[in-house]
Formats: sequence, structure tokens, C-alpha cells
Amino acid sequence: MLVISLLGRTRVQADDGRTWEDFELGGVKERHVLELLALRLGESVPKDALAESLWDGRPPPGHLATVESHVSVLRRRLGMPRGRTGALATTTGGYRLDPREVSVDLVDARLLLRARDPVALSAFVDQRRGPLLASDPYTGWADHERRCFSEELAAVCTGASLRSLEAGRVQEGVGLARAAVRHDPGSESAHRALMRALWRAGERGKALEVFAGLRSRMVSDMGVEPGPTSRRLYLDILRDDACLQRVDDDAELRVLLRLVRQKVMATCPTEAMATVAMARVIDELMPA
Repeated sequence: MLVISLLGRTRVQADDGRTWEDFELGGVKERHVLELLALRLGESVPKDALAESLWDGRPPPGHLATVESHVSVLRRRLGMPRGRTGALATTTGGYRLDPREVSVDLVDARLLLRARDPVALSAFVDQRRGPLLASDPYTGWADHERRCFSEELAAVCTGASLRSLEAGRVQEGVGLARAAVRHDPGSESAHRALMRALWRAGERGKALEVFAGLRSRMVSDMGVEPGPTSRRLYLDILRDDACLQRVDDDAELRVLLRLVRQKVMATCPTEAMATVAMARVIDELMPA
């Protein structure tokens, strides 16, 4: 059995203890062939499809023979037999990694994501070696695979965070929500999960800070405000009983003032008008 690791830098390990790091798999093209086949473990991947990825949509003349040459080099490096049987098998018009002889950590990770168990997911997030296909930071198809997996992981972490909060495991919920935001920084739902988790953990100021960061990012990148669900959650946190009486935490006060300034400066044409408007809003937010 060969174990292929795609999470972090690409790596192959055999049952007998032999290990091949990414730079030991041959050239870059040989490594890419292995990665592309591992991403579709058990499927026959046509040579033309491999060539499209290997040469970024512009394969050279005679590319089929070149693909075959890269596969031959890869087999020699890993001690694999040629032909229609074995770990890297020839199929009609393509190649296939046999799941009876090869396992891939990404496949195992996706099985874990489908299970949606917060405890197991939290352990997985803590133990990850690095981003998917870290050996290929500037490769187009690898970047696409990274984005898809990151969004998938963030969505599962978001749901698991909420389930952890429902079960009373607040710190676990905070950790999963932080992982969701880290893997998909543009996700409003991930930010809401983190706001809710921090609020439950008694860190209202940090929860408000998360909203401020989300709003700043959305306004800067897309020219839009957070949606109504995010704004309602922000107001719920802001209107917490202790907050209604008086904002006496410096961190919370700084967040509030920054949010007020962002909003006011976006609507007032002059600095003088903004100053007056800010004073009025602050008086409304923090009654004596």
C-alpha cells in the first residue's frame, strides 16, 4: 500500500517504510501527474485531461507521448510495474490510481468532513500539516483545488461550531469557528459563527471586533455592507443587558467607535459634519 499525502507538501510513503518527498518524485511534471491522479483516486483520468492541466490549457505538439514519458519516470521512481494492473494502472486512453493499493489523505479528510463530528473535526483542524498541495503554490489547477477544499472545510467547521455551542462545548466552538474564518475569510456565515462563539465565551468585545473586521473587508473588497442576518447578530450582541447600561470595557468601546466612524465617514461629505454626526450616534449608543 502506498500512502499519498496532499495536505501540506506532497509526500508518498510505502508499507516497507520507504518515503519520497515532493522533490524526489522526479521533475515537477511527474509530481503533478501523481497529484492529479491522487485527486481523483480510483478514476480513470484521460491523458488529454492530464495534459490540459500540466500545460495550463496549452499542451505542446506530441503531448500524449510526453505524458506517457512522465508516467514512465514516475513509475520507475516509485518502483511501480507497467501495464493495466498495479498501483498506477494504464486504462483506455488514460491512467488510474488503484484505491486497493493506494490511499490519499485528502480522501480520508473528506470522509471525516462528511461525518460532521465536531470533536473529530476539531482534532483534524489542529493536526493539519498545511494547505492542500502546498508543493504547488503558483499552479492554477492546484489553486482551484485549494479554494474548493478550503470553502468545503470552512462550511463544515461553521456548522460544527454551532453544534459544539449547542452541546455546551464553547471553547471547541470558538476554535472551529476560528478555523472556518481562517479557511474562508470572505464567508459571512463563518464570521457569524465566530461572533456567536465569542459572545457565548463571554468575549463580547472580540465578537464585535469580528463584525468590524468583516464589515471593513466587505466594504473595501466588494463595496457592500454585511447582510441583514450579520447585522442583526451584531445588534443582539451590542444590546446585551450589560451593554445597554454602559460600555465600560476599553476594547468594546474602541470597536464601537471604529464602527461608528466607518459608517459616518461613508455618509458625511465633510469632516465637520462627520464629527457632529458621530457625537449624536455615540450619545444614542451609550446613554448615561
